[in-house]
Amino acid sequence: MNKTIYFFDFDSTLINAETLDLIASNKNLKDIEIEKIKEITNQAMNGEISFNKALNERLKILKINQNDVFEIKNQIHTKINKSILDNISFFSKNNCFIISGGFREIIQPVAYILKIPFEKVFANNLIFDQQFEHFILDNENPLAHNKGKSHVINQLDFKENQIMIGDGYTDLEVKLENPKIKFYAYTEVVYRNNIVIQADKVISNLNEL
Repeated sequence: MNKTIYFFDFDSTLINAETLDLIASNKNLKDIEIEKIKEITNQAMNGEISFNKALNERLKILKINQNDVFEIKNQIHTKINKSILDNISFFSKNNCFIISGGFREIIQPVAYILKIPFEKVFANNLIFDQQFEHFILDNENPLAHNKGKSHVINQLDFKENQIMIGDGYTDLEVKLENPKIKFYAYTEVVYRNNIVIQADKVISNLNEL
């Protein structure tokens, strides 16, 4: 087994979409609200605004409820990237983790398909607001905050070679915070030039890893 540890982002890496954009498209939102959510997502992934601010602003617009999560969980397997599905054996042959600012409840069905144990999935938790109507962030989770991925990976304290694979600034940030960890920009879904130019390697799909 390869002794390298691989940390995979989820949105626009393992799947070909952004989870919150998918939820927005399923809800009866105004076009201006949908575009605002996409704009905030891109700003966060390009490092133009903080991840915590972006996530909270989008959640305020979306007002996610149980039915929203149920719908996405049932369709998320259809969004797995082709090269990921073509290389499922990679995940069982190597020491792979999912580390995401997305939501555990939505990520777990994909982890199951990829045979990644749930204990190797690090993501945000959704909790109910005081009225038990909509989900809000669990602010006790480091992934709800800026530099959350770096914090989690540093807490794991692995000694092996480590590679962070993802499309956005929160993935690049892992390398910026700990230069010993390599960052591979994943461009199968989206190509962010300001992220790519700072990567140790650029891969357009999992076949190139």
